[in-house]
Amino acid sequence: MQSSPEPESEASSPASLMRRIVALAVDLSVVLGIGSLALLLISLWVPLDGAEAQTPRGLVFILAAVYLVWARDHGWPSLGRRLLKLRLLRVRGLMPSFLSKAVTVNIDPDGATQGNQVTNAIIASGACSMVAAAALVSSLHSTVVFQTAREHVSADGRLLAAGGQAANLSPFAQSLLIGDQRAYLRVGLDWPDAGNENSERAEALEFFLVRPGPGDDWRVQLSRPVPALWRGRYGLFVADDEIPAAPHG
Repeated sequence: MQSSPEPESEASSPASLMRRIVALAVDLSVVLGIGSLALLLISLWVPLDGAEAQTPRGLVFILAAVYLVWARDHGWPSLGRRLLKLRLLRVRGLMPSFLSKAVTVNIDPDGATQGNQVTNAIIASGACSMVAAAALVSSLHSTVVFQTAREHVSADGRLLAAGGQAANLSPFAQSLLIGDQRAYLRVGLDWPDAGNENSERAEALEFFLVRPGPGDDWRVQLSRPVPALWRGRYGLFVADDEIPAAPHG
């Protein structure tokens, strides 16, 4: 990165809006991937929805925001710009260098290679997004809500295999929404005697949990069998009115 602009040339022509958007999308997916891996590491020590995780979890979010809003445009590495052969040039002015305006330019004058650059960037973004999704879903099994549901299943005599062993919850939640006083969990069931097929067995369970307020213990209000279906709805700070309520009757 240079502190003053280069002379106008083909090698430093301004980057198109599409290329800048793709570069930002790559960096966003990288941040999501790294952030999700950090949350996964935190979940190995404390529940993600517990008070103990509030500080490290907040630090992850703050660092991600600082990078995307400021550091990415002030000298920190950018995988998106690297893949698309872009560079930031500072516009000379009266402002200090860390506040000065920057212009994104192309450093590869060969237009024939730009299509491959965009393709590689999209592939990298997709790979990072997959890593982020896998890490985030894996970290949810440590939440207090998930642990409460697991204890409920262990004590439920209806979910016993032929040998008397209780079914286990899959470590990967199909949906998990947590609010201040309400939570919703949908997760598959792993049966100890999986080789013995039984069409009447539940494939998955959905749990409706409630508590008096933040910091109080969760209680399973209702659990019921449902078909295995990956809905992909996740959230640790969801408004209670956006979380499914237990049906009545």
